[in-house]
Amino acid sequence: RVLFRSLDPRGRRELVETVKGLGCTIIIATHDLEAASLVADRAYILSREIIGEGTIDELMADRGLMERADLI
Repeated sequence: RVLFRSLDPRGRRELVETVKGLGCTIIIATHDLEAASLVADRAYILSREIIGEGTIDELMADRGLMERADLI
């Protein structure tokens, strides 16, 4: 969250485009699912183990999962 918050809008767009253009798998650890949704096709939710997997939209729509992961 700090990384994205500290950028101006142009810097944020440039960072997103750079990450998306790398053409490889990147692992990002964050609690900021909105920022992750800008660069990630799929996500895993961890709470000592994997408790959810899917697109960011699918995961965010699962209120029970978000509560178990302390993301809401």
